[in-house]
Amino acid sequence: MGRLLYNECPIDYYLYMKTITKRLGLNAILVSLFPLTAFSTPCDQAAKLDSSSMEKDPSQYIEFISQPDGRCQNLSSGGKLQVVKNNHNDKKIKYRFNRMFAGKRQAGLTIGVLEPGAEPVKLGCTEVDGRKQSWEIQIVNFVE
Repeated sequence: MGRLLYNECPIDYYLYMKTITKRLGLNAILVSLFPLTAFSTPCDQAAKLDSSSMEKDPSQYIEFISQPDGRCQNLSSGGKLQVVKNNHNDKKIKYRFNRMFAGKRQAGLTIGVLEPGAEPVKLGCTEVDGRKQSWEIQIVNFVE
């Protein structure tokens, strides 16, 4: 089975460009036009970008995991414990997350440092009183 392609480029190239344009605040239309018009061979250019700049992006090492938990199940049927983990081999990651509850951003921030190879950090339950709760990355940086 071959790789999935979109406009003759691997799908991961388009995900990468979507991430870059989102960080720069560019319009979604530019996501599709920019790579096709700016480079003569967008797939080759993406390969060069991936190797250098993706290592500098700590968000690629952040993993959100929902795991079964008795307390969260008691709070709301189907609720699970949301944890976050650092998957980098040797770098600490400083994070700042926004908490979303029932589709709305909540006041305050979740802030901390994730150690490499450490136990996941507990954030909270995925459901409270039947309403969804989640966390979104606001800022992440490697700690030197």
